[in-house]
Amino acid sequence: MATPNDLATKLKSLHKPGAPIVFANVYDATTAAAVAALPSCRALATASFAIAQAAGLTDDDLDLATNLAGIRTVGRVARRHGLALTADLQDGYGEQLEDAIAQAIDAGAVGANIEDVDKGSQTLLAPGVAAERVERALRVAADKGVPDFVVNARCDALLKGGTLDEVIARGNLYLRAGATSVFVWGGGARPGISRDEVVKLSRAFEGRLNVSMMLPEGTGLGVDELAAIGVSRISVGPKLQGLAMQAYAREAEKFLKIAWATLFNWGGAQDIHAARIASASAHMASAGQRSPHDGAQSGITSMSSYEKSEYKNMQSPAARGSSGFAPEKDALLRIMDTRDSELEKLESTRPRTARRKPWLAVLLTSIIAVLLVVVIYRDSVILDTLQQLKDSLRSNAAVLDHRFSNGKLVKANHRSAVSTSDAAAAASSGYVLGVGKADITGPVVELNFMGYANGSQIGSGLRQRIYSRAFIVGDAANSADRFIYMVLDTQSGDTAVRNGILDGLKALGPAYAAYSQKNVAVTGTHSHSGPGAWLNYLLPQVTSLGFDKQSYQAIVDGALLSIKRAHESLAPGTLSFGSTRIEDANINRSLFAYLNNPASERVKYGDDTVDKTLTMLKFRRTSDAKDIGVLTWFPVHGTSMLGNNTIVTGDNKGVAAYLYEQSTKDPSFVAGFSQSNVGDTTPNVNGAYCEEGPALGQMCTLQNSTCDGKNEPCHGRGPLYGLNDAGTKSCFEIGRRQFQGASALAGNSKAFQPIAGPVRSLHTFKDLSNFTFTLPNGKAARTCSGALGYSFAAGTSDGPGAFDFTQGDEGAPNANPLWSVVSKLLHNPSKEQIACQQPKPILLDAGATKVPYDWAPNIVDIQLLRVGPLFIIVSPGEATTMSGRRWKAALAAKANSLSLLGTAHGDSQMTPLVVLGGPANSYTHYIATPEEYAIQRYEGASTLYGPHTLDAYISLTSSVLPYLAATPPNAPLAAGPTPQDNRNHSLSFITPVIFDAPGLLRSFGQVLTDVAPTVARGKVARATFVGANPRNNLRLEGTFAAVERKGADGTWSVVRDDRDWELVYRWTRTNSVAGTSEVSVTWEVPADAVDGQYRLRYYGDSKGIGGVKAFQGLSKVFSIA
Repeated sequence: MATPNDLATKLKSLHKPGAPIVFANVYDATTAAAVAALPSCRALATASFAIAQAAGLTDDDLDLATNLAGIRTVGRVARRHGLALTADLQDGYGEQLEDAIAQAIDAGAVGANIEDVDKGSQTLLAPGVAAERVERALRVAADKGVPDFVVNARCDALLKGGTLDEVIARGNLYLRAGATSVFVWGGGARPGISRDEVVKLSRAFEGRLNVSMMLPEGTGLGVDELAAIGVSRISVGPKLQGLAMQAYAREAEKFLKIAWATLFNWGGAQDIHAARIASASAHMASAGQRSPHDGAQSGITSMSSYEKSEYKNMQSPAARGSSGFAPEKDALLRIMDTRDSELEKLESTRPRTARRKPWLAVLLTSIIAVLLVVVIYRDSVILDTLQQLKDSLRSNAAVLDHRFSNGKLVKANHRSAVSTSDAAAAASSGYVLGVGKADITGPVVELNFMGYANGSQIGSGLRQRIYSRAFIVGDAANSADRFIYMVLDTQSGDTAVRNGILDGLKALGPAYAAYSQKNVAVTGTHSHSGPGAWLNYLLPQVTSLGFDKQSYQAIVDGALLSIKRAHESLAPGTLSFGSTRIEDANINRSLFAYLNNPASERVKYGDDTVDKTLTMLKFRRTSDAKDIGVLTWFPVHGTSMLGNNTIVTGDNKGVAAYLYEQSTKDPSFVAGFSQSNVGDTTPNVNGAYCEEGPALGQMCTLQNSTCDGKNEPCHGRGPLYGLNDAGTKSCFEIGRRQFQGASALAGNSKAFQPIAGPVRSLHTFKDLSNFTFTLPNGKAARTCSGALGYSFAAGTSDGPGAFDFTQGDEGAPNANPLWSVVSKLLHNPSKEQIACQQPKPILLDAGATKVPYDWAPNIVDIQLLRVGPLFIIVSPGEATTMSGRRWKAALAAKANSLSLLGTAHGDSQMTPLVVLGGPANSYTHYIATPEEYAIQRYEGASTLYGPHTLDAYISLTSSVLPYLAATPPNAPLAAGPTPQDNRNHSLSFITPVIFDAPGLLRSFGQVLTDVAPTVARGKVARATFVGANPRNNLRLEGTFAAVERKGADGTWSVVRDDRDWELVYRWTRTNSVAGTSEVSVTWEVPADAVDGQYRLRYYGDSKGIGGVKAFQGLSKVFSIA
């Protein structure tokens, strides 16, 4: 956990002239939590005026104790989110300054706003006195262990009639005293400080200026303009509170009027509705229309038939448009319609004496509506919350309108695990949801790992089993409207694997007929520490010596089992969507290429050269309001485990999922940590350094990641670099950071918005070897047959290549001529192909190489999924940071232009939520922007289809987006050409297990080296056994090793197995000719291990003349000290 000074240092670093830290000031736990959950939130800041208002005081009457109480509350939220907090301490409270600073730090603050006006006398302090108070504050902070405490020194000279020159003199004095920034208050009799004054002050303070923005936007200088001027800090003080309270009062008044009218107007026409009813009547009569809702409302028996009709007519969309009803009430009234129609049906079947009194139903409904408004708007801090309420009401109304027709429930035609009794609940919630998880761990030894393309990285054991996690989202009313999103702990999705899954679903029979090519998405976490040899195309098979059916089948069978479990768990449920920011789990490994993107585009994302946002889709079961799973998207390469690692793990995503699932203490809970625009990210957050040679210890070159011109010594360093453990502890740490961010987000209900709306999916294949299309600027563009450039062979700082390749390699005439000869021997690219791929120098013309079968795909999957406002891009390639941003923005804009959200109910203001998941389905290497492609680092050289690859994907997905509409086009989407399926004719040079032998005078499972009698926490318990090849039995859903603990009753139970990170199974071949081997089982005893007696168990399977036979090995009992 970060120390207070770590947070202070971070906060200080965010004060960058020209790239300012922006504060949305908060005042209590609710507002702090809402702001902290925003992806753009870098730190929190309080506003003393707002704290005073919340406490029922004026700003002048706010005492230190009350202010500290508010700061303490916000501090708890800041700690939960790992954010720095700066507190508004007014004038420092006179002689209590030291105490105020000390207590503010104890409350969680690592910075403070201090004014130069004496609060009691309201007089301006002498410049020297005010500066000395800044120094005193910093001394106290240093004594408290926060030497980097941030002081924002407020100057009120203008407020007291002083000149700008006086302000500049005072401000520079405060800065010399140690202040990080100066806040010049221009309020009171002035309208604020002008643009010219901001420019002068920023220049005078060298950008170390805090400016308070005017709100709403458009009434003063905007963030972009202030950044261009060069300020380092922007805040809004209590203005958000003021706006939120105005909106709260305005909206509450509207709802209270409706509630009042509902309660007291149904017996006759009161003034509040008279004009609206008259207007509605005139409108409907002139149009010759009759409301379709006539007679559907319950509880209005005291009204005449005429009054009922007029009340219903008034609620019709057309009538409301002319009668003055606010648009945001439409959805609420529709919800009331459908609810009451069902109530009326229930009423009609009851004995008359048992029927509810109409006024009671109305009263309860009105009270609930008013309470809902109060709860929602009490938590508002920004006007976006008001829009979210409208969106939520409309989305819920859309769902209900879809479920009901003329007051009758539409029957669902299911072939699923959803029971008949659940159908009604599913209809009311809108969705049926299911989650499932299954083991896909293939051969953990004697097989090349997939990811680094390092032929010497051969598996030798297991630290963590790898899994398939399946998430099913279905429309409760139509079983055809479903999709499956799968997260596999593999390097990527793949054509062969996906075909195997689809074949398996067909074999499962009619119950699984809803799942098909259209709606099954197979994504990989991009782990580089799992077994390979399961991919469809030849190029990734080269280092693994071909295709291994055992490895492939483990993935397919486990994936199918996870789907089966998800399908069998289907139940009515609700979805919600939220996001948070994770600061320290990824950086950009290809910064030189990223910086070639337009500055005007990069500035939109500030200092973020990678996406820091983790987004989450939360699955909740309706019957018990229990969360059953979470599906997250966050971009970070699965390269925490280094290229010299030979132990199978799920890498950092596998760790994150493991920690999350363990934290729930629910074995059925499933946590999916999917990739996003991962292309140029790395988990090696300490940067890339030279590990050998003359440049040892220096950072690698920015342009081509070399050390003295060579790429091999350049390696990225994880957060716990230097432990010589193949990245193991860094891997766990990066996974832990993702888990912590996701867990904190999931626990913050206010960070989520409900999801409602249609479930849609689409899929088609497209041949990208020569796809022509038009760019947004009107120019024609085309893609090329897949090819890899010279820099592909250079690798990255996560896994450097070999020979004399470097990133940014321009090829001939600068490259070794040998590679040109090798390239042409494989396939000599045509002149057209060379021109199309420019400026890429082609090393492997993979898409055109067909012998003995396709080396790389030219036919790719185009797939999109949708649930309500959430659109999921299922990307076949590794999109870089900026590629992902452009793609998501383009799809969101297209969804808006097509009015895919809310148009059926007259609302076009909902914002599409677009996420990108992958690499998926058919692995197509990388997707770089044209600007990054021009640099030809690894990502650009690995972008198969030429400089317009990204533009092609955007064009294709945008063109098929109408198929995700609530009412898609009548003509079905064409399936497209079928990619080559190489499962049954792939080459394989992988030798099978011939036999196992224990060795002379030995038996299988015999202990060779036993565990020590006592093992301390933090140390290792290890035993070595006579072993056999684990390829004989993958023990899927089982374990190779276990830690057992003796209970009080004398029985032994398993407390650790292959699922757990700290238990490691290693296999070593001791004699290839004799067939002998040894196994070590190692338990890294955690600090929280309980006292007791333990033992290690090994499960093995030996292959002999009579077949495969199981055996076990058992260590001596040992104690934990």
